[in-house]
Amino acid sequence: MFKKLLFHCFLCLNFYSFSQDLSEFYVKNIDTVDLYKNLDYLASNKLQGRKTGQKGQKKAAAYIESQFKKSGVAPFPGKDYYQKFNLLQKKKSGTMIFENKKYCFPEDFGFKSLYQTLDFDVKSAFYILGKDLIATKTNFNNEFVLIEIDNFQTFDFDLVENIKSRGIIFLVNNYQADDYVSRQTKDLAMIQEEVKIPMIYLNKKELPVKFIQSLVLNKSNYFALNFQLNPKPKYKTTENVIGFIEGSDSILKNEVIVISAHYDHLGVEKRKVFNGADDNGSGTTALLEIAQAFQQAKNDGKNPKRSILFIALTGEEMGLFGSSYYVSNPWIPLKNTVADINIDMIGRASKLEEKDTFSVYVIGSNMLSDDLHNTQELANKRYTKLNLDYMYNDLNEPLRLYYRSDHFNFAKNGIPSVFYFGGFHDDYHKITDDIESINFRKIEQISKMVFHTTWMLGNAKNRPVLN
Repeated sequence: MFKKLLFHCFLCLNFYSFSQDLSEFYVKNIDTVDLYKNLDYLASNKLQGRKTGQKGQKKAAAYIESQFKKSGVAPFPGKDYYQKFNLLQKKKSGTMIFENKKYCFPEDFGFKSLYQTLDFDVKSAFYILGKDLIATKTNFNNEFVLIEIDNFQTFDFDLVENIKSRGIIFLVNNYQADDYVSRQTKDLAMIQEEVKIPMIYLNKKELPVKFIQSLVLNKSNYFALNFQLNPKPKYKTTENVIGFIEGSDSILKNEVIVISAHYDHLGVEKRKVFNGADDNGSGTTALLEIAQAFQQAKNDGKNPKRSILFIALTGEEMGLFGSSYYVSNPWIPLKNTVADINIDMIGRASKLEEKDTFSVYVIGSNMLSDDLHNTQELANKRYTKLNLDYMYNDLNEPLRLYYRSDHFNFAKNGIPSVFYFGGFHDDYHKITDDIESINFRKIEQISKMVFHTTWMLGNAKNRPVLN
């Protein structure tokens, strides 16, 4: 509070008669004192690892809301701070009946795109051999399409993207049950408001010879399968926490820059708390400080021309759920969203032997727009002078980090996006990811770079042009 009082007093001394850069002035609101205070709570045992849908995540959401209110950051007009949505709580389950024999998920079959109770009979299927035949016909009316594939990982699903049918059944030669059971399917799953056509995967080795022969020999056959999938589902509510600062220009305020960071983590396992100080308490506390700095500019009537939406996202650890829900249900049309700047794990050096702790990995900045890339490069060169490392900025990079944080859901929708990442370390996804190992100066500098980049984007004459 004392810091803010001094800040206002200094402002009253006719500061703006000088030619100093406004963003350089307001960025001083970002400091390690508040960063530490926020992270000290968010990464404490009180929040029990902030697992999506659980009490600790709710406490974290309430804290983020309280900090928005304390800074004066308003909710989006006509909304409160929470964007709530439901997740399927019960893990995927189901049975398949063929000739009075029961087959079980996931040993005998898998499925996707079915996040609701479904009980139906497959009365017929059209059996397709090879990619050429898939391409020659796409409309199968009310038939089920049956396709033989080698395995789940190598099949090109773009081949069936435009098929119109009642559903697709894959006969899998090298079926692996683990492909259909992961952390997110065990715990929570997204509920698709518009369920796409069912995709069911049959374990060829577990099906009776009679079943296989009738399909393969006849190429097309009528048979009866009965599925019951996700019987008696249960749901949990979770929420993104969103703050909003309206732009200062009467026209450009209709465009928005999103700053995002997920605040959920892994929860408690075997009575051990995964506090997630770096993942992603660091990004969340950065988001709160950046919002506070922009709100100060707003209070003084000096904020950028474009609006800014601050989204603390839920469900990232479960499968990017919060960002997936937001882009499907945006509060500001995606066509008016200029960019997403995503912050995830920025509080540690990536390696014990790394000397330059003020390095940050930049992922995705030039994938959709060179303008976004050049803007953040200029902001860093002019103000923060961090070492920007593009090691992971490659679609074919083995760890596939471009696909693994919340910016990706914005990028999929054609929104220029960048992901700032401090690097992996020995405490990643372990109970040792605690505040004692956090480098707050590094969080501060990366936060300032995000602030300056957003300021430039917010005042630019034109929005970033797509490549």
